[in-house]
Amino acid sequence: MKKYYDVFRQFISEEHKNYKVMIGKVLASSLSGFIAGAIFASIFWAMVIFFLLFFPIIFNSHPYI
Repeated sequence: MKKYYDVFRQFISEEHKNYKVMIGKVLASSLSGFIAGAIFASIFWAMVIFFLLFFPIIFNSHPYI
């Protein structure tokens, strides 16, 4: 478990940032959340398309597609 913790620590910035206005902190947090969500959604839909294209039994088994 320690090995995985060390890998994740490489992607997390530990420097403390001071924002002049509170909106800067909110925008930075929101932007990083949006980017993470966009990456996750892209991977999810790529996997859905992959399974539908390369496993035709899944595609043909659903009556509404």
